[in-house]
Amino acid sequence: RMGTNLRIDAVMGDAEAAQLNGLIELIDFQSSSYLMGFFHVLYNVRKRIRHLPECVRATVYCGILDMHYTLS
Repeated sequence: RMGTNLRIDAVMGDAEAAQLNGLIELIDFQSSSYLMGFFHVLYNVRKRIRHLPECVRATVYCGILDMHYTLS
């Protein structure tokens, strides 16, 4: 135990009602935001960055994946 309370500002998930229902039960999640599904994030970002160079697109995708799979 680290000695600090868990603080959840936002959660990104897929369109699974079970995920959201499970999070709603957590007291620490009560004031947090549930972001749109991960697939929808990638889909909408892809539409908006098509015109950018490949290296920039890769950086954007890596940032999204890092955020999605972060442990803290």
